[in-house]
Amino acid sequence: MKKIAVGNKSLNKVKAIKKVFGEDVQVKAFHVYSGVQRDALDVSQIRLGAKNRAEGVKKIADKKGETFDLYIGIESGFEKNGDAVKVKDSVYMINSRGERAEASSHGKRLPKMIGEMLYGGENVRSAVMKVYPPKDNKDNQKAIRYFNAVTLGHEEAIGNATNNAMVSMKNNENKMSLIMNAKKQRA
Repeated sequence: MKKIAVGNKSLNKVKAIKKVFGEDVQVKAFHVYSGVQRDALDVSQIRLGAKNRAEGVKKIADKKGETFDLYIGIESGFEKNGDAVKVKDSVYMINSRGERAEASSHGKRLPKMIGEMLYGGENVRSAVMKVYPPKDNKDNQKAIRYFNAVTLGHEEAIGNATNNAMVSMKNNENKMSLIMNAKKQRA
């Protein structure tokens, strides 16, 4: 059974990791500070947050004497490209040998009004409540859940980014194997 440590306690993000790796996996989530602002507004900050979470979860696990096959950091944020604002997810992973890989989702476009509010200083929750005003507290929660599930679509995007990072890690392993074999042949 593969053991994975995730440096994020978001249920949607942990669920996405479980979905990628299937039944034969044990996922343990840790609270790890990303070191970037909440609702990061550029890709470099999103990538840095994911890296910080992966490195942070590895440090926490090492300190507790726990070992895992993979240490994964996930960070979400926003990217502006012209008038379009997209939600982006970045995945950074470190395997038990210390090899690293990262990948980001392509992003999902946000409604224009919400994108403008985010880059005008609003946080996500506040922007969603202004665009989809709730009738009552129950409606408020439904609007947030809908926005998270449908508009942000984290689970699918994180799954894709995780798969891409795994392919990158596997490609790196194959390159190292080829280099080692070439060195052996020369010797």
